[in-house]
Amino acid sequence: NQIHDLVLVKADGYLAGKVVDADSKPIYRATVMIDPQEDPVSGVVYPAVDTNGQGEFELKHIKDPTVSIYVGTDRESRVFEGIKVNQRDLVLTLDPTEARPAPSPEWQARWAYAEEAEGRFKTLVGKPAPELVVAEWLSGTVSSIGNLKGKTIALDFWARGDSDNVASVRLLNILQEVFGEKGFVCLTICPAKADVETIKQQVAEHSLAYSIGLDSPTDVIGAKGETFDRYAVGRRGSIVLINEVGEITGSVYVSQLENQIQALLAD
Repeated sequence: NQIHDLVLVKADGYLAGKVVDADSKPIYRATVMIDPQEDPVSGVVYPAVDTNGQGEFELKHIKDPTVSIYVGTDRESRVFEGIKVNQRDLVLTLDPTEARPAPSPEWQARWAYAEEAEGRFKTLVGKPAPELVVAEWLSGTVSSIGNLKGKTIALDFWARGDSDNVASVRLLNILQEVFGEKGFVCLTICPAKADVETIKQQVAEHSLAYSIGLDSPTDVIGAKGETFDRYAVGRRGSIVLINEVGEITGSVYVSQLENQIQALLAD
């Protein structure tokens, strides 16, 4: 058995404000997060948030007095350094270095898919979880979601399937070890075009105790695979929770996962 040291970290800082373009117009659905997203010393993982229609965002539970903030869209990004915590009127300007080209039809289709997927996922909550369509199991194996009824499942969809997912890999491995005997199951689905060798390397490095599958290809523009499409996973990865009767209960950030798993196991 592994021994995991727990450290209590005070993280009561906050940042709120808006993201605007060079003309001071609000940017909708810009991704905002603390950079780096995982603190290498404490292990604290900060969730990413999207700006609303007014370009507004709020980051909570920040532990440091000064941070760097990553802000990005599908077309540009920037890291703002030296931002003092506990502000509510912060304005972050994404000023493109060159004129924006007209979006291609494929880009528009991908953006439209992400918007549609976000709305479609809401209709899946409370309904039976779709079956997986896995092309290859890279670690472990699962015959079907249906055969896991009676278990509480965290179905982790990787955005790209590379080293950006190390934080969730570590946490899921610990949760599988701690709660596995209580009926908890971790599963990860990687995009159909993921770097298989990188994933296999992660499996070996972290001695993963749960199953990781490579999704099957799909012709749907914007979808990262057939299973991604069935679960309406859009631009970024997502962790979908499935209860013991096989129904989707919602999706969570990595930082929320342990509490949500404990709640489902207690029901």
